[in-house]
Amino acid sequence: MFRKLAKYIIIIINIAFLAALIASGLACFVNPARHTLIALFCLGFPIFFIINIIFVFFWLLCRKKFFLIPLAPVLIFALRFIDFSAENENISPNTESFRVMTYNAHGIGYPYWPKHNEKFSEIADFIHSQNLDIVCIQEFSNGDHDFPTVKRLTQEFNFSHTHFFKTNWTRGDVKGGMATFSKFPIVHHENVKSATDGDNIILITDVLIKTDTVRLINCHLQSNKFSIGEYKFIEDMNSFDTKVYKNTKIESNLKSLLEVAERMRKAYNWRVGQAETLAQLIGNSPYTTIVCGDFNDTPSSYIYRNVSRHMHDSHRVAGSGWQNTYRRFWPGIRIDYILYNGNITCTSSKVPAYDASDHRPVVGEYILKR
Repeated sequence: MFRKLAKYIIIIINIAFLAALIASGLACFVNPARHTLIALFCLGFPIFFIINIIFVFFWLLCRKKFFLIPLAPVLIFALRFIDFSAENENISPNTESFRVMTYNAHGIGYPYWPKHNEKFSEIADFIHSQNLDIVCIQEFSNGDHDFPTVKRLTQEFNFSHTHFFKTNWTRGDVKGGMATFSKFPIVHHENVKSATDGDNIILITDVLIKTDTVRLINCHLQSNKFSIGEYKFIEDMNSFDTKVYKNTKIESNLKSLLEVAERMRKAYNWRVGQAETLAQLIGNSPYTTIVCGDFNDTPSSYIYRNVSRHMHDSHRVAGSGWQNTYRRFWPGIRIDYILYNGNITCTSSKVPAYDASDHRPVVGEYILKR
C-alpha cells in the first residue's frame, strides 16, 4: 500500500516538473510585456530541465516505461543547446582567426566604488591577457570629465580604434557609457535608440577585417533595475533559509514579490521594444554581423528568440556546458551573448571564470570564410 502511494506521489511530482519544463520551454513564444508571469518561467528552465533528466534516469532504474514521458520534452528542448547549422567548410587554411569579447563591466572606472583604481587596473589587465582583437564593453563610467576611462582603456588595450557613447545615466559629473574597441579600422559608426522608454543605446560599428567589412552591434538591453532591498529579497528567497519563509513574513514576502514582479513587467516592456529594434538592425545589416551584448534575458526567453532568429549563438556552436554569465541569484543564468551570421564561423566560445563584475565575460574566436 505504502509503495503504491509513494509511486503515485512521485508521478505527480514528475508531472508537475514536466509541466514547468514545458511552460518554461514555450515561454519564448509569449510576449513578456503582456504575460509577465508566464515569461518568468523561462528563468527556471535550466533547473526544470535537469530535474526532468533525473526523472528519466529514475524511471529507467525502476524499469518503468514512464521514462518516455519526461524523455520526449527533454530531447526536444535539448536541441536548444546545439547549433547544427554552422558550416566549417570553405575555410582557407591560411585564414587568421580573431578574438572577440563582450563584457558588462559593472561600472568600471566609476570613481565612487571602493578601490576603483585598483579594480580598474585589475579588469584592464585581465582583458589585455585575453589577446583580443575586439572588445565590446557595457556599463562603464567616464571617471570624471572627458571620458578618461576610454582613454586609459585604449592605452591599456593598445587599440587604435574606438567607438564610445555616453548614456543618459549620470550621477553628478559622472556618466555611464558603452564602448567598442577594435584593432581593425572603423569605417563607419552610429548610435541607435529604440522607440520605447529607457536610455539604452545600441552601438553599430563597421570594421574592416582584411578586405571584409564586418558590422559589430554592441548592445545592453534594459535591466530590471532592482533596488538594493529587492536584490536582498531575491537572494534571501533563493537561500532557502527557513527564517525567510516564516508565517510572520508571509505578508511582507508577498508585498516584496509583487514589487519585484512589477519591476520586471516594466523592464520587459522596454526590453521587448529594444529587442525589436535590435532584430531590425540585424535584418537590415548589409554585412557579416556580430552582436555582442547583455540581453538581460535567458536563451529560453522571448527576447532571445526574436533577436537570435537568423543568427548563430557562439556558445551553441562552439561552447560547452551551461556557462552561466550572470553570477547573482542562481547558477545557470546565461544573459550575455555573442551572436553572428554571414561570412564567419566560430571555432571557440568560452566564459572565463573571472568575477570582478556581477557578469562574466564571453570570449569567442572566429574565422572568416573564403
